[in-house]
Amino acid sequence: MRQSMGKFALASVAVLGAISLSGCVIVVADDDDFDHDFKASFKDGYRVLDRDGDYSTIGGDLDLRGRVGGDVSLLSGDVNADDLQVGGDVSIAAGDVDFSGSVAGEASVAAGDVVWSADTGGELSIASGDLNVNARVGGETSLAAGSMNIRGEFRDSFTAEAARITFDAEVFGDTTLVAGDDFRPRRRDADYGRVELDGHFHEDLTVCAIDVDLSDSLRVEGRLEIWAEEAPDQNGSMSDVVFHDRDGRDCDDLLDNA
Repeated sequence: MRQSMGKFALASVAVLGAISLSGCVIVVADDDDFDHDFKASFKDGYRVLDRDGDYSTIGGDLDLRGRVGGDVSLLSGDVNADDLQVGGDVSIAAGDVDFSGSVAGEASVAAGDVVWSADTGGELSIASGDLNVNARVGGETSLAAGSMNIRGEFRDSFTAEAARITFDAEVFGDTTLVAGDDFRPRRRDADYGRVELDGHFHEDLTVCAIDVDLSDSLRVEGRLEIWAEEAPDQNGSMSDVVFHDRDGRDCDDLLDNA
């Protein structure tokens, strides 16, 4: 997670540079496809792509649809990708991002608020403000956000850190969820450090938070280990549950020494 946050900080600097271009868009394409790219059609305010090579832009707000056979790299203001089909990897540093469609390779996003509903074949890494994910992901998933709402199916390990997490998904690898990493009085935000947990976890699940709420339909096939200020009611289906009193300590210290 520290690596993810480091990427977010670096990307944020890039985002400011992109926004300062004030709407100017520079398109970088493969030599063989350069002319084809500029003949892309426009419909309902969207740039409709249909290309076999890579697609990269630096500029203002972007509204994209269509198909890209290679990698997509976007450095821009806001990004709205509506049912965009990508045959390679996706890398985005932007303002707000709303991305639907599919990504055959890996996806890495550093942005303000993010809505990610694109099925992703490889790893998924997102650092954002508010984050909503509803997707199938084939590789490892690493998320860092202010608050997050997670749905979907994750075929590998899953790691997430936020101020608040709402989770209802199926995960096939080990899962670590951290909400409210640094313990502090919640004078202004009563939901800080809260995890609302539902879904199906095929392997071990580790949670460090202030408050943890377990749904009646939660299923954990591996070990469920929780650090929190109070033990949650053990709803759902689980056989191996371990609770630790967090006692005001930071999650980093607890998990590093676990």
